[in-house]
Amino acid sequence: MVRHWHEEGGTRWLGRAALNGLGALLTAAALVIEMVSKFHEGGWLVHFAVAVLVMLFEAVHHTYRRIGTALHLGEVLDHPEHRRSLVVVPVGAVNKLTQEAVSAALSLGDQVRAVTVVHPEDPEAPSADEVRQAWNAWQPDVPLTVLHSRTRFH
Repeated sequence: MVRHWHEEGGTRWLGRAALNGLGALLTAAALVIEMVSKFHEGGWLVHFAVAVLVMLFEAVHHTYRRIGTALHLGEVLDHPEHRRSLVVVPVGAVNKLTQEAVSAALSLGDQVRAVTVVHPEDPEAPSADEVRQAWNAWQPDVPLTVLHSRTRFH
């Protein structure tokens, strides 16, 4: 509070700072007297706990400082780099979920490709021709790649 009153200034700041300084001094004296008189009755535990807490807080502060340095907080940064990105959208069928996934992919990258894997031995899965026909009927302006796999289904 003494520092607060000094920085704030204004009228009668010196009296307020002196009163807060006297309060801090008396509190520190009471702490020292109490800790010395009660040290053998368990006051040592308070010393230990306060020391551990101070070390913990310092470690947290050090971590935040290190992270702030790594993030270059408070610095003027270079211009952002334009990077090209390719977004691959897995497609199982043409439906509302596919529409949402392709829309999200188009908002994320400058190149979007859709990929579907067909299993010729799976009678319940759509065939490559069925997926291509549905894709061409929809016309999302995103190329579809059909991969054939015999090694895995269900």
